[in-house]
Amino acid sequence: MIFTSLSPNTQRDDFLLALKTILKPGEYFEGEYIGKVKKWFKDFFGVFHVSVYESARSGLYFVLKELGIKEGDEVLLQAFTCVAAVNPVKWTGARPVFVDINPKDFNMDIDDLENKVNEKTKAIIVQHTFGYPAKVNEIKEIVGRKGIYIIEDCAHTIGTEYMGKKLGLWGDAGVFSLGRDKAVSASFGGVVITNRKFGKNLEEKEKFLSFPQKKWVKKQILYTIVAFLTRTLYEVLFIGKLVHYIATRWNLVEKATTEEEKKEGEMPDNARSKLPNAFARLAFNQLRKIGILNKKRRDLSHLYVKRLSKIGLEEVKLPEWKIGEHFYPLRFPLLVKRRDELLKFAQERGMLLGDWYDVPIAPKQVDQVKTGYKQGSCVYAEKVCESILNLPLHSDLTEEDALKVIAVIRDFYL
Repeated sequence: MIFTSLSPNTQRDDFLLALKTILKPGEYFEGEYIGKVKKWFKDFFGVFHVSVYESARSGLYFVLKELGIKEGDEVLLQAFTCVAAVNPVKWTGARPVFVDINPKDFNMDIDDLENKVNEKTKAIIVQHTFGYPAKVNEIKEIVGRKGIYIIEDCAHTIGTEYMGKKLGLWGDAGVFSLGRDKAVSASFGGVVITNRKFGKNLEEKEKFLSFPQKKWVKKQILYTIVAFLTRTLYEVLFIGKLVHYIATRWNLVEKATTEEEKKEGEMPDNARSKLPNAFARLAFNQLRKIGILNKKRRDLSHLYVKRLSKIGLEEVKLPEWKIGEHFYPLRFPLLVKRRDELLKFAQERGMLLGDWYDVPIAPKQVDQVKTGYKQGSCVYAEKVCESILNLPLHSDLTEEDALKVIAVIRDFYL
């Protein structure tokens, strides 16, 4: 079975490390790996300040609070995103305002952004969707002179460059995810980088945060173990399916987003916590391999473009991406006709492709109205949601696997 999600970057060494980690509850919280992750980000991005949290959504929340975002303020962010990027804005009391996307690259549309900036706008969250760079230089030109803060949402990539500068270094702060389906799959975790003075305050305040609950931490580590076993043993006497069924049925693992977050926008019990050593240990193991992981993503992206363009299917539209030397996307998106039928067709042939994002504020269970999103306000985002398809780019995917994915797409339409 070919998977697009399910902790896709977890390899055998990560799995074995997760097994060791879960058996050492005394090392769940304090430990050397928290400092190692901070140092890695400082060295890799060349920044002065790094703070780490149990999730990227908490990191985003603390950045907004430190910048003075409060009730009565407006924060702009794009539709075609996840509720985890929206809720931190609501937790500050501010109002999220959604900007439409450019369907050519799935990032914030510059013209719509200009139309929605006003005197109440205090910050803009710039999402680099699927890891492709948003036009952050143009955004800076628009809002920089207005004193509006720019926060980069880098949840989908670590290391991609735009105009010779790494994503995360263009704005006032960059927020990265260490979550299960992100650029590294460390169960959970978030990182904030900045060269601004307020970064010192974030670092100092982080010291006084508590750790999340031990039970919750254990369930997140167990998710990594279960996901790896599910993927690698999926077709071995149904062992993988059984492992996944038992883990979910018996509530042994946690979902990435709680039901209260999705339906009510509530802050989870373990939010606003600092990064446990256990998560940092798993993350650091993958950060050391980021060059290998990123090269695979770039090479597979080239392969998809080359082969799908050669087939020339009218029903399949490729993103208008410029794939450079330092471009490392998380997933490869397509706009396709009869998307849901294609997903089913692919599953029947042994591959689970992705549909990020099939609603303007994902996942499907999210109450769109409660997020503040108004139907019809972001026309292109809504249209893209109906036809988006994501192809896998993770570390375990071979070139042969990618060619199989392409063949299934071809067979469906021909």
